Amino acid sequence: MYLPKEDLEWDPNTSERLQRVKEYQKLVLYGIQHGVQKPKNLSKLYEVRQGDKETPLAFYERLCEIARKWTDLDPEDDSNSKLFNMLFIGQAAADIRKKLQKEEGADGMTISQLLSVEEWLSEKGHSLIDVSNPAFDGAWEPEIKLHIPPETAWKAQICLLTEKDPNEEMNIPEEVLNTVTPLVWASKIPGRAKNANPVKIKLKPEAQPVRKKQYPIKLEARKGLEPIISSFLEHGLLRECQSELNTPILPVKKPHSSEYRLVQDLQEINARTVDVHPVVPNPYTLLSTIPNSNTYFTALDLKDAFFCIPVDEQSQALFAFEWENPTTGRKTQLCWTVLPQGFKHSPTLFGNILAKELELWQDDHDAVTLLQYVDNVLIGSDSYETCLEATISLLNFLGLAGCRVPKKWLSLEKKKVQYMGFEMTKGQRELSTERKEAICRIAVPTSKKQLRGFLGMAGWCCLWIPNFGLIAKPLYAAVKGPEGVLEWTPECRKSFDEIKRKPMEASALGLPNLRKPFQLYVYE
Repeated sequence: MYLPKEDLEWDPNTSERLQRVKEYQKLVLYGIQHGVQKPKNLSKLYEVRQGDKETPLAFYERLCEIARKWTDLDPEDDSNSKLFNMLFIGQAAADIRKKLQKEEGADGMTISQLLSVEEWLSEKGHSLIDVSNPAFDGAWEPEIKLHIPPETAWKAQICLLTEKDPNEEMNIPEEVLNTVTPLVWASKIPGRAKNANPVKIKLKPEAQPVRKKQYPIKLEARKGLEPIISSFLEHGLLRECQSELNTPILPVKKPHSSEYRLVQDLQEINARTVDVHPVVPNPYTLLSTIPNSNTYFTALDLKDAFFCIPVDEQSQALFAFEWENPTTGRKTQLCWTVLPQGFKHSPTLFGNILAKELELWQDDHDAVTLLQYVDNVLIGSDSYETCLEATISLLNFLGLAGCRVPKKWLSLEKKKVQYMGFEMTKGQRELSTERKEAICRIAVPTSKKQLRGFLGMAGWCCLWIPNFGLIAKPLYAAVKGPEGVLEWTPECRKSFDEIKRKPMEASALGLPNLRKPFQLYVYE
C-alpha cells in the first residue's frame, strides 16, 4: 500500500477533488482488508456445533469453511483427517455423537464413511422420534413394534409421567449407596478433618503488615456473596475479627449462571509467607505407577478440600477481609478459620495431611492401586469386584475422616475414567477433550505473564507433543529477562500455533509394564 508523504492539497469543497478523496478511501480500505494477514484462531473450530435441523454434510461443510477462514488447516489434506474426524464426531448433535463414539473404528474412518454412518443413524433416530409428530399421517409402518402386556401397562404409564431423576446420570450402583456412610456425600454442611492439627502460618522476618483497602463491590454482587458468607459463618469456616491486616475480596460470577464465587486476593500474604518446599508428586511419574493389568477404575474429587484443615487461631488474622452486609449495611472484618483457597501453601499442606490418612487405608488394600494428587484420588484394580469393594471401603474411610465427595464428581468402577485431565483406560492414558479444547482456546499472549501461563498448560501435555522442548524454545526465550513488553516474533507465532495443534493429533500413550525391561528415550 502506498501512502503519500506530502499533502496532496485535495480540496473536498470541489466536486472533482472530493471524488478523489472518496476513491482513495476505498483503496485504503481495500488494501487493509486484503493485505493484512488473516488471524489464526483454532478456538473457532470448537464453537461449531451441528444444528437441530442441519444435515451431516452441511455441518461438515460449515466446519471446513470455518477452518479455512480462521486457521491454516486444509480439510482436504490427509494429515489433518484425524483432527477433522474428531471434530466432526465430538461436535455432532448429542444423540448422534454418542452413537458415533460407540461405533467401532470411527476414528479411523474417512469423512465419507462418517457421513454415511451419521446419515444412517440420523434416519433411524428420525423415524423413531417423528412417530408422535402432528404432521404424521399414520400411513407409515414402523420397523419396531412395542408390545406392553395389560398387566404391566400401569408401569409404562408411570414411566411416561415421571420426570427424569437428575441423579440418574451419576449412575451410582445401589450397592454403593446402601453400604456407604451418608457422611461422605457432599452437602451444605462442609467437612472437617478429624485427625488434622491446626496449621500455623509463619511470616518472613522482614515482612510488613498488609493493609489493602477493599475494592468497591456492586450491590448485586454483594447480594450474590451474602448467602455464601452467611453459610461459612454458620458452619465456622469464617468468624468475625479485629485485625490490623486486611486483603480485598472479589466476587467472581460463575459462567452461564447468576451465582457468584468468593475469591480473596492473597498475593501480598503469599509474598510475605515463609516458603515451604512443595512435595506434590509429579503427575507423569504418578500415572506411570499404574500396572498394565488394572482394568477397572474409580476416580473421585473431594469438595472444598482445603476447608477441611483448620488454621491455628493466632494465624487466622492473616486472612482477614472487610465485608459489608447488603441487607443491614453493617461493615465488619471476617477471617478464615480453615485453609483458604488462594493461599500458596494450601495444596501442599492439604495433600500431605490426606496422604498420611490414605497410608492407613492402603495398608489393608494391597490388591488395588491408589493414586492421590492433592484432592484427586484414583483407584485401579484388575477386577470389577475388587474395585467395587475398594471403592466402598475408601468412601467410608474418607467420610469418617471428615472429607466430602460430590456424587456428580464420582466415576465408579469404569473401564475409562478422567483423572487430572487425562482419560485412563487399561494400559493407556490420553489427553481429555476438555484439556485439548482449553489449549486451543488460548488467545495469542500479549504479555510475558500470559505466555508463561500458556507454557505451563502446554507443558502439562508435553508427553503428547514430540520434541516439545525444541518447538517451545522461541517461547521460552521470549519470557526471559525482566517484565516488560513481550517481543512476539514470527518464530514465536509459529511455535505457539504448532503447540496448540499438536495435542489434537496426539493418540493414546501406553503405560510401561514395570515387570518387564524397557528402553526410555529422553530428548530434552
